[in-house]
Amino acid sequence: MFVRETNECEQLYSLDVLGVEDRSEKDQMEVLTDFRESVTRQEDGRYEKLSKDRSLKVEYEKIVKDQLANGIVEKAPEKPAGKRTYYMPHKPVIRENATTTTTTKIRMVFDVSAKPAPLANSINECMFTGPSLQPLLWDILIRARMTPNLLLADIQKAFLQIGVKETDRDAFRFLFEIDGKEEHFRFARLPFGVEASPFLLGATLGYHLEQQPTRFEETVTALKENTYVDNIMKTGSDTDDLRKFKEESSIILEDAKFPIHKWESNIACLEDENMPNPSKILGHVWDKQEDTLEFEAATMPENQPVTKRSILSRLGRVYDPLGMVSPTMAEGKHIFRDACEERKGWNAEVSESLKRKWIKWNNQMKNVKVPRAITKKSDVIEGIQLHLFTDASNLACCAATVAVVEHKPGTVKDEEDELTKMQRRLRKAKDDAWKRWKREYVHSLLESQRVNNKVVEAPQIGDVVLVVGEEKNRGEWKKGKVLRQVRGKDETLRVC
Repeated sequence: MFVRETNECEQLYSLDVLGVEDRSEKDQMEVLTDFRESVTRQEDGRYEKLSKDRSLKVEYEKIVKDQLANGIVEKAPEKPAGKRTYYMPHKPVIRENATTTTTTKIRMVFDVSAKPAPLANSINECMFTGPSLQPLLWDILIRARMTPNLLLADIQKAFLQIGVKETDRDAFRFLFEIDGKEEHFRFARLPFGVEASPFLLGATLGYHLEQQPTRFEETVTALKENTYVDNIMKTGSDTDDLRKFKEESSIILEDAKFPIHKWESNIACLEDENMPNPSKILGHVWDKQEDTLEFEAATMPENQPVTKRSILSRLGRVYDPLGMVSPTMAEGKHIFRDACEERKGWNAEVSESLKRKWIKWNNQMKNVKVPRAITKKSDVIEGIQLHLFTDASNLACCAATVAVVEHKPGTVKDEEDELTKMQRRLRKAKDDAWKRWKREYVHSLLESQRVNNKVVEAPQIGDVVLVVGEEKNRGEWKKGKVLRQVRGKDETLRVC
């Protein structure tokens, strides 16, 4: 367990600082009774769902046992250690697309906003959220595009590395059935889903980084600027600088019991083993080999009714903080505005004309790929100009910024010339290999037949034959049909 025993940081783990207070008029046993009733009545309640799927229950139970063994949770004492006691409902969430070994398929999700009774307060309602200590997502994504190389990593189970004071642990209790017996557990670490968790994580990381010696100053600055919750990023053009950041950041954060894993980069030597490709950069698909970002735009099923609810849900599924597909999204939002003006219910189908317009827009939505880096050679950049274009109509207003990268004279042209020369050499080598194959290999087949005196059955009229062509792939050779046979004076078949 990681707890900083200092006056400044100790307050981060105290619920008193977050404004937790007892507001419920019910005693503890009534709250526990209400919890049991609510969780068994819910359609997706834990007991109902797990009883139907035995394998899911086994996996779910394994999560609790692992956390118990690692000190993340502990058995709750009969008598609470603090003044506040709260039981959190929970359920398993299955990620169907989690096919890699680096992604957890089943997650234990707690509803810290659940109320034990209609007039009672949830634990989240009793907390101050705290100020936002995260850098802007847009800033990080922009910086990710400014250099030719990129390095990413995750803090492993970041929230679960922060300890909770013993007097506050009973505010994070939960029930779970192990081996047929209902057990009472409580978190000894900070659970994910608590309103103040992002603040506590950011404040703890910030405090720890401020304690680092000056020799880590450059790495500390990069961590402060490019750490978003538990995601770490470093940009640069020099491989040695990125390797140095990887080593120093691991030392800094592991000293605070924040292990780093899942190192990924477009530079293979900086990656961990068996990392998947494509990966993701803060929600965007990143193809590390092509070094491109992809903006996903999954279409809505054709048989789904077109209602205000389905339109809004479809628009909300497009994740595009950089605004790459905002011109297309503007039309979709305009359709939603027209649907609202029809003044129909959320589940009522829109008019036929608006439905056709929506289906046409929905069907033309495609995934968009853009280069991840705006330049591949930052060391030859002399300057970057930003050109801003704006326009407006009675339907929408827009702004677009274009980055014009100025390189040193001749550097880009020389690179293009070198690529052109390489393409010519590869094309010539391919053509030479193909000609040699036809000249030597095909000819050797004919010679081997003569030498070995093999009897080869001649094609007959009406047979379908394969005609040798210029293509290297035999599957691309054309087929022909024998119409007549031409024999020599010795009655040997020469041509078909």
